[in-house]
Amino acid sequence: MSRLRRRLLWVLLQVAVLVGAHAALLTWFAGGEVSSVLFTGGHQVSPGVLFGAGSFFLVRLLLFLLLPGVVLAQLLELALPRGGGAEAPSDG
Repeated sequence: MSRLRRRLLWVLLQVAVLVGAHAALLTWFAGGEVSSVLFTGGHQVSPGVLFGAGSFFLVRLLLFLLLPGVVLAQLLELALPRGGGAEAPSDG
C-alpha cells in the first residue's frame, strides 16, 4: 500500500472515530439534556451519566474545533511537495 493511500486512510479513520463517537454520545443523550447533566450539582446524577456528558462535551470540542484544522494540515502536507524550504539564491 502506498504512503499516500495509508495517510488518506489514517485521516479517514480519525474523522470516522470522532464522528462515530459524537453520534453515539448524541444518541445516548437524545432523551435528556446534556447541559442539564453538566450543570446539575450534588449527588443527583449518576457517575456514568456525568462521565458520558463530559465525554460528549470533549468529543464535541475536538470534532468542531480541532479536527478540521488537523485534517486540513494533513491533507496539505500530502498535497504540497516535501522540500527543505526555499532555496537561498547563490552568489556564484
